[in-house]
Amino acid sequence: MITVRFPNGQTVTYNDATCVKWFDKECALYRTREARDAGNWIVWIPSTAGAVIEFVNPCIVRIPNTLSPDEAMNLILREGRNFTYLQKRKLADVKKMLEGLNRQTLRWKK
Repeated sequence: MITVRFPNGQTVTYNDATCVKWFDKECALYRTREARDAGNWIVWIPSTAGAVIEFVNPCIVRIPNTLSPDEAMNLILREGRNFTYLQKRKLADVKKMLEGLNRQTLRWKK
């Protein structure tokens, strides 16, 4: 199994691939070394610039939350009217929570 992780975040796992042959800025994946020597590739990857080729089971990659609370609130204020249906449902939950905030004192109601 070979996994190709592209710079745009797309990840493709080729279950039958066991061998790779590199060219200038591209590569080909093969089932066996014999298939590689015969030129019988199963997939041709035209641009490997920035791609990662993994020969083991891929690990989980997590991207940490990079928005600060101020940035998140600015995003809601700026884009809230363009939210998807599910995002609007979350926004409704936020609105319900904010009912407990006193606008004058900026303290939570008991």
